[in-house]
Amino acid sequence: MPEGRNRVNQPREWIIDSKTKNFQSTPRATRRNNHAAERWVGDRRRCLACSCGARSRPPPWLRGLGRPRRTEPSRKLHDDGRGHRGRGAFRRRCRRSRRASSAADPRAGHPRRDEGQSQELGEEPPGRTHSLRPVEFNLAVPYCFRIRFEFSPRTRIKSDETEIRIPDKAEGKEILLKAGQDKSTLSEAKSLVLRGRYFDTEADAERAAEHWMIVLKKSFARTYIGADFGTQPPRSGVTDYGLALLSQEAGGGRFLDDIHGISSFECEPPPTFVRVGQSQIIIGPDVAHLLAAIDEAAELGVDMSARERLAYDLYSASFSEPSEDARFMMLMMAVETLIEPSPRPDAVRVHVEGLIDGTRASDLPQDQIKSIVSSLEWLRNESIGQAGRKLAERLGDRTYMDDPESAVQFFSKCYTLRSALAHGADPRPPWDAVGIRAASLEHFVADLLTLEFGSRS
Repeated sequence: MPEGRNRVNQPREWIIDSKTKNFQSTPRATRRNNHAAERWVGDRRRCLACSCGARSRPPPWLRGLGRPRRTEPSRKLHDDGRGHRGRGAFRRRCRRSRRASSAADPRAGHPRRDEGQSQELGEEPPGRTHSLRPVEFNLAVPYCFRIRFEFSPRTRIKSDETEIRIPDKAEGKEILLKAGQDKSTLSEAKSLVLRGRYFDTEADAERAAEHWMIVLKKSFARTYIGADFGTQPPRSGVTDYGLALLSQEAGGGRFLDDIHGISSFECEPPPTFVRVGQSQIIIGPDVAHLLAAIDEAAELGVDMSARERLAYDLYSASFSEPSEDARFMMLMMAVETLIEPSPRPDAVRVHVEGLIDGTRASDLPQDQIKSIVSSLEWLRNESIGQAGRKLAERLGDRTYMDDPESAVQFFSKCYTLRSALAHGADPRPPWDAVGIRAASLEHFVADLLTLEFGSRS
C-alpha cells in the first residue's frame, strides 16, 4: 500500500472476531471473548495460512475493511446497515491501493505465474500460492553404552538390590549398575552390567564407556575387587544371521550380542541381549599313551628338584587361567623358575668388582650407593635372558610354533613378549598373538620338565 495512504509506520496487532466478523480496535489483552480470533498484523500483513512472511491478500470477509486510524475514533468505517462493514468506497480504495503497491514492488505480494506461461503437469494452478516453510525436527536417535564384566568365584558386591543408579556429576547422564542376569541381586550375580544412556553420537557413547571402565577398575582396586572386563578374549559369540533369526522368530524384536566388554548401540528401540554359552575345548591323551609314559618314568627312576616342583605347580595353574595374558605370564614364570644363571667369566667379574668398589668409595648419598651396588652385584652372573637361551639349547633340534622356530629363537621371542606385558608396553600386545604363543609355550615348559625322557616321538 502506498505510504501516503497508510500512515501506520510500525506493525500493529488487530483482532478480528472470526465468528461475527467484527473488527475490534482494542488490544487482545484488555478485551477478550469466547470466539476464535484471527490475527492480522498491521501494515505487514502476514499470510494467515502459513505465516510465510510475505504480504498476502486478506480473506474474502476481510478485504473491505481498509485501514482504521488508531488515534481518530471519529473516522468510522462505512456500514450499509446489514452488518457488513467495508462495502463501498473503502473497499474499492483498498483494492486500488493494493494493486498499485504490487505494481510498484513485485516482492510485496505472493509469486505469480508469468503471462503466457503454460501450466505443467503436477504444478499448482495459476494464481496466488503460499510458500510453506519447511519444518525441521530433531530426530537424532540417542546412543547408549554397555559394559559387561564378570567377577571371580570368590568376589561379590554385598547388596540385595538388583540395580544401583550412579550419579554422573560431569555429564549428567543416566548411569546404571545392574545384575547381568534377570531377577538376580548384585550379591548373587557373577556377571554385572554398567549401562549409560542418552548420548548424542556413538563416538560420545564409546568415549564415556572407556571413561567409566577406568572408573570401575580404579574403584574395584580401591575396594580389593578383581573383575574380568573382557578386554582381551574374543568379544563376540553370536553371528548377524543368528540375531536376524531370533528377531524373526520373536516377531520383529531387536536383539544384540551380549558382548563381554564394551558395546555401544542406539537406545531405541530397547534391545534384548543374547549370549552363546561359553565353549571349552577338552584335551588329553588316550589311556594307552598315558600308561606308556608312566611305565617310562618308572623305569628311569625320575626325580624332581625344588625348582621343578615349583615350575610344575605354575605350569598346572596356567590351565585354570581364562585370560591369555595371565596364562602366558604364568608359563613364563615356570620357565624362569627353571633358569639357574651361571657366573660370568673371571675377567668380567673382576671388572664388575672394580665398579662396585668405586661406587662404594664415591661421595654419592648412601641410599644411591646401596641401590647401584645392588644392581652391579647382579652382573656377576649371567642375565636371565642369557641363562634362558642356554637352557633352551638343551632341547636340541625341537621346533615350536606353526612357522617353525628353534627352541632358542622361541624363548627369545617369548621373553621379549613377557617384558612387554610385565612392563606395560603401549600399545599392548594383541590377545590373539599372546594366545597363540602361549599354546606353544605349554609344550616348551613340558619339554623342559621332562628332559630325562628325551625327544618326543
